[in-house]
Amino acid sequence: MNSIRCVICDGDEWDRIGAVHAGETRREGTSLQRVEQEFALGACRNCGHVRTIEQYDAAVFSRLYAQESQQPVSWGDLKGADALQPYAEMVELAGGAALKSSAGLIIDVGCGNGPLLVTLAERFDIALPRLLGIDFNRMLPDRFAFRQADLNTTDLMALVQAGTPVDAVMSSHVIEHVLDPRRFLRQLKKLVQHCGGVIYIETPDFSAVDVGRPDVCNLIHPQHINYFTADSLAKLMASVGLLVEHVDTQVTGGIPRLRMRARAAPADEPAARLRASLQAGVETREQIARSLMCAGPVLLWGAGGDLWRMLEEHPQTGALLESGRVRIVDRALAGATIHGQQILSSSDIRNQEGPVILMPAYSGTRRSMINFARSEEFDARLVDLYAQ
Repeated sequence: MNSIRCVICDGDEWDRIGAVHAGETRREGTSLQRVEQEFALGACRNCGHVRTIEQYDAAVFSRLYAQESQQPVSWGDLKGADALQPYAEMVELAGGAALKSSAGLIIDVGCGNGPLLVTLAERFDIALPRLLGIDFNRMLPDRFAFRQADLNTTDLMALVQAGTPVDAVMSSHVIEHVLDPRRFLRQLKKLVQHCGGVIYIETPDFSAVDVGRPDVCNLIHPQHINYFTADSLAKLMASVGLLVEHVDTQVTGGIPRLRMRARAAPADEPAARLRASLQAGVETREQIARSLMCAGPVLLWGAGGDLWRMLEEHPQTGALLESGRVRIVDRALAGATIHGQQILSSSDIRNQEGPVILMPAYSGTRRSMINFARSEEFDARLVDLYAQ
């Protein structure tokens, strides 16, 4: 349990507050059997943020999203054309008519079957070439441009042609589903920060859930990993350099809709830039440490200062070296020992199994390593977490 970090404060101590379940009912003849998995919910002892305190992997996601098509957000008893009204409200908060007078892209990240894009096209007369949907699988009508992406891992900037202006990035009821909401927000920020575009986020407000209605739209569900409030989401946005311009909660069909509009904060001051850069290094080393905990066998390439800083910041990784599940590779330091393990030479990589994680933060060093990997034909095994 302690390996799960709080996305708001980075704490790792949780008080279990209950559990939710997911499963299936299997029938054999006239007999029924229920197969379920329990997902514990925990409150961070440091800041109070609530999340599912279970590890999610590909198998878990496959069970949770077993249906072929994603179910759209249910707005209670709204019928017919009124079903698009919540999406029209989203567009108004993101800029409304001002979006029509501009020329940049409007991107719906986690677009599902496209009600937000339909609203932009049909109620706000936004030209189709300006609309783009991004999601795990295509359920979008053919008239809309679409890019398939794993929202947990894909570099979203790679899906948009370089230099293309982006007026707005919108994401409705998605952030509570992703593994790393901080990374997700950074990806959205990258899409708009070069042109001053707006980010619109909507997610259930769990400080406003009607406790007398446990049936409301399965808001407490294993698909929801993080349970945000206005305060916690604002803190998370600030942590990635987003300035919140608007926040409110609107209840629609029993769903408390936490609605936020934000833009990338100016980063003109050298101190702010340096702090952000240093923090990015800390977070990348943490991501590498987490990758080592979940993988094996794996090669960690580079035994310089960044490796030593990671071992100091995450001492539990030393045990992985001692076990031999993680091997260190370094051309200059080959033959030396660290945590009782002999360092391999870079030329030994081809004879070892597993992915090869690049440890150095300095891009020039990583570039040389990548060129060497290409010459030795093992570049397909490289994992460069600094480039994400």
